[in-house]
Amino acid sequence: MVVLFHFGIPGFSGGFAGVDVFFVISGYLMTGIILSGLDKGTFSLWRFYEARARRILPALLCMCLVLLAIGWKSLITSEYQQLATHVLSAVLFVSNAKFWLESGYFDAASHEKWLLHTWSLSVEWQFYLILPLVLMIVWRLASRRGAIWAIMSLLALSLMLSIYCSVRWPSSAYFMLHTRAWEMLAGGIVWWCCVYRGWALSHSKAKAAEVSGFILIIFGATLLDARHAWPGYLAVIPVVGAMLVLLANCQQSAFTSTPIAQWLGSRSYSIYLWHWPVCVLLYYTHWYYRTEWVLVGIALALVLGELSFRLVEEPSRRLLQGKGGLNPIYSYATALAVIVVSVLGIRLYLPEGRIPQQVEAMAREAANINPYRRECGGFKGDSETELCSLGGDTAKVILIGDSHADAVMTAMLGALPSDDAALLSRTMGGCPTILGARRIGAAEQKCQNFNRWLKQTGDNIDGDLPMVIVNRTSIYAMGPNELHRWEEHGKPLVYFSARYDEVEAEFLQEFREGVVSTLCDFAQERQVYVVRPIPEMNVDVPKAMTRSELLWNKRQDVGVDVEDYHARHAFTWSVQDEAAKRCGVKILDPLPYLCRNGFCAASKQGRPLYFDANHLSEFGNQALIPMFKEIFSLSTLVR
Repeated sequence: MVVLFHFGIPGFSGGFAGVDVFFVISGYLMTGIILSGLDKGTFSLWRFYEARARRILPALLCMCLVLLAIGWKSLITSEYQQLATHVLSAVLFVSNAKFWLESGYFDAASHEKWLLHTWSLSVEWQFYLILPLVLMIVWRLASRRGAIWAIMSLLALSLMLSIYCSVRWPSSAYFMLHTRAWEMLAGGIVWWCCVYRGWALSHSKAKAAEVSGFILIIFGATLLDARHAWPGYLAVIPVVGAMLVLLANCQQSAFTSTPIAQWLGSRSYSIYLWHWPVCVLLYYTHWYYRTEWVLVGIALALVLGELSFRLVEEPSRRLLQGKGGLNPIYSYATALAVIVVSVLGIRLYLPEGRIPQQVEAMAREAANINPYRRECGGFKGDSETELCSLGGDTAKVILIGDSHADAVMTAMLGALPSDDAALLSRTMGGCPTILGARRIGAAEQKCQNFNRWLKQTGDNIDGDLPMVIVNRTSIYAMGPNELHRWEEHGKPLVYFSARYDEVEAEFLQEFREGVVSTLCDFAQERQVYVVRPIPEMNVDVPKAMTRSELLWNKRQDVGVDVEDYHARHAFTWSVQDEAAKRCGVKILDPLPYLCRNGFCAASKQGRPLYFDANHLSEFGNQALIPMFKEIFSLSTLVR
């Protein structure tokens, strides 16, 4: 389930629930080992930890070392250092906390983290560390009955935290133990019922329980998706499904006794370890969106899982257990020491020449962003926000808009007509300058308040100052165009009277009127200039260029045909043209400055013009200085 979900196989939008099923099974097994040992008086905490380490560490350490070796020549410095940090957090079993602090599980950036999937191993290991200690203490104080009450109480507490935190703090809830423990404890409850209570279902009831369990699991895997708060109350569906399957205890099940199921079960850990790095590789190469390469990726994950099982898992178990084998303590300590030293070396010192300097220069363009972003971007409320002033002492122009306005701010600054001229500006990323538009998502109210503040502030500024409005208008009407956001293609990001899941004529009419009326409202007080859409790429330009150089040793000419540009932005152009006719809004066209011979290139002489897929970098926006200078020419200042 998890593998199919990560590879984007249709019909498995909720495949992430496979982790929840795994947690139930793990809790079932671990609770059984601990309570059986306590009941017999033979439980050893040290042997328990050693057995878990013998199961988890060898294949994990091997994968981490392989990735570090491959990354030496295939990752830029920032990515390689990030990988090293993630390796350290993975082998120390704190990667769940690390990834929680960095971003969410479903974020686009997560698809570039080679070890993201190790978060579940960290949760599992943390559970292994704590559960036996808790049960040993409770067993000593209240024996068998106290242990089951402790499990049930902790399950209830964790489930309540999961339901609450999934809504209040979704990323934390997804990654952290306190909101996941109930799933493993649910497995422990099943073990208690089956073994201690001796529950034995009849053949017909066992079959019914098994079928019902698989139906619930399949329901969760196919009908849920990343939009649902997880693991909240909906996670009960796959968890109960897994509990029913375990409770059925069908040894000759048609679902689990086939050779393929047995093979997948025995190799599941290694397949899980290797499938995600394969996914990231496909994402790096942009093959993730091509069906044939996805199928190749799945096959490769299975092959790597088989190799890991045969060459790492099985040999390490033989060598690390029994007399005459390697000492587990010394072996793990040595391996961990090698990795820790390697990670520290990567973080503190990387020799020059590891990768070509021109590739590092391409990568650095991703950080070449507006230095005034913090000063002139964002909205803290009417009383705490004001237009920022850049340049000299005499205001000459106002710049407003979303993050595309922020990306061209220094180009506007460079176009000012004199040293004493100043630029007034305030931008808000993700908020189109459309009065009355509601941004779908968490920023809905904030965008409305920001646009209202812009209008009120503009009305109080000298009407002789022209205003330039720059937005990524098409994304709000038509959805994004980036490959990694394919699920959002064709879905509006704003709404007016009602939400629309797809672009429809009624919505486009509301959108058109919203944009035109907003531009005309601003134009009542001053001359307004609106910038045609900046050419958008469908991939992150610095990343695409650097990865092409490192992986294939060739330069990738990222860009968009002018014909495709017009197909994407035809609606926006028509809306801007209508505003020009209705109220004299003037239009600035960036295409003559960014496109040549029918092609809008994303780089110039091997240097990216963008810092991501659609925002011009500080190098790229310099091409627009001549366009902005038109504002200050005598001919364009006449209203």
